[in-house]
Amino acid sequence: MKFFVQNIRTRLTMKHTAVFAILLLGYAVVNLVFLFYYLNNQLDMNLKEDLEIIQEILLTNEVIINPLQKLPDHHPKPYERFVEIWSDSGKVLYHSSAFKSLLLPSPPNPERYTVEPHYFLLQFPSGEKWKTIAAMVITPNGRRIVRISMSEEHLYEQTLEIFRFMSFLTPLFLLFA
Repeated sequence: MKFFVQNIRTRLTMKHTAVFAILLLGYAVVNLVFLFYYLNNQLDMNLKEDLEIIQEILLTNEVIINPLQKLPDHHPKPYERFVEIWSDSGKVLYHSSAFKSLLLPSPPNPERYTVEPHYFLLQFPSGEKWKTIAAMVITPNGRRIVRISMSEEHLYEQTLEIFRFMSFLTPLFLLFA
């Protein structure tokens, strides 16, 4: 039994289909990597915009909701941000009500934070990864440390969803090749 077909048309069709499959796979990998980095960059920009809004609020007025007044029926949404505002003495001035059980490493060390925002990644014991931006805001009433975090899980979920969609369509494209 011969493994290769003798007909030249069949061999060329099989070779062209194999080359097309390899090109399609390469395109899918490049596309997924690009998509992941694009979504990660969007997350960074959204966190930076939120930080700028909170900095502006803190500089214009010092009204901060009492951290003990939590909304008991508010549950966090997948894309919701976690916000913490600390005084330089280590006292929590604000803590997002939706994340009662979640606390970032606390209290923050004021020497670690500067006016320039910086990003870092936190991984919790549950395995969940959170991207965090933090900066110090100097107000008339003192220094405030602002930390805003958002889960990176949606990045992985969206990339996996696109991968599944591409995987589903790949046999269809190869069939029509």
